Amino acid sequence: PQVDGLPLGAETMSMSDVPPHQAPVLAVAFDLTKHQVKIALENLKPNLIFFDFTYWLPPLAESLGALPEGFEERVKGRGVVHGDWIQQEQILSHPSVGCFVSHCGIGSMWESLVSSCQIVLVPQFGDQYPNAKFMTKELKVAVDVERREEDGWFTKESVCNAVKLVMDERK
Repeated sequence: PQVDGLPLGAETMSMSDVPPHQAPVLAVAFDLTKHQVKIALENLKPNLIFFDFTYWLPPLAESLGALPEGFEERVKGRGVVHGDWIQQEQILSHPSVGCFVSHCGIGSMWESLVSSCQIVLVPQFGDQYPNAKFMTKELKVAVDVERREEDGWFTKESVCNAVKLVMDERK
């Protein structure tokens, strides 16, 4: 969201483009998305949430509940539920992983490049936008999720379309 005191479009700029004295204002802008993220999580009811960009997401997601009842039993033999840390490179190189949906942080960007899975990008802020541009325009190894013109939000349909695009072997 646009926040007074930030340049127009600051949410899509590299962190180096936002003057250091405005960094606290940018943090306020991110915090203003909390309600929107809460609604999205409640409606999508995801089975898994990866995060590393905001301090308030873990408690917010925790309030949504634990794994659905019987989930571990349903995935036994075709999936894994693991409660400890696992190296992302190991996950991405596993033969059952065909697509990685990433925010395109610098670490995830390089980890995805050394994997053999397809890459879909949903940059959120800061250097993630130029990283995504590098991956899609320069290297041509990833696809961006389309966003709505009016508010910059992406939809579940646009995420599905991007995943289908990279996973369709005929293209």
